[in-house]
Amino acid sequence: MLSPLPFPIASFLRTTQFIAEQTLTKDTVPVDVDAIIFWMVTDVKRAALEVASYGEAIAWAAQTSLREMIGAADLAVLLSNRKAADEELRSTIYAKTADWGINVKSVEIRLRIGESTSNRSRSAMSRSRLRYRMR
Repeated sequence: MLSPLPFPIASFLRTTQFIAEQTLTKDTVPVDVDAIIFWMVTDVKRAALEVASYGEAIAWAAQTSLREMIGAADLAVLLSNRKAADEELRSTIYAKTADWGINVKSVEIRLRIGESTSNRSRSAMSRSRLRYRMR
């Protein structure tokens, strides 16, 4: 027999912002990255029983997935195909959270190239674009 939950679990759409701070792309360009994830609990029982704190768990899963994705991609690809990057990140996070009764609706990524690294970033971006075109 299950006892009542000590806290309510709401099943409406939620947003969580997460930051990967300064992360290196595959072509070693330092970028500041943040994103927002839109998600909702679809199975209250699983959200309560499969993970201790589903809100924190989704934030950690999203942050590590974002860092992994940025590190595996060239900056030119991320900048030129942001919608595909958003969808790739959404499906990666969903794969990690589906067993917790959580549905990831969408993810929106924002890349910022810092002022201190802008010259270095521009030259690395040019190299990245050249490599991308040569494929």
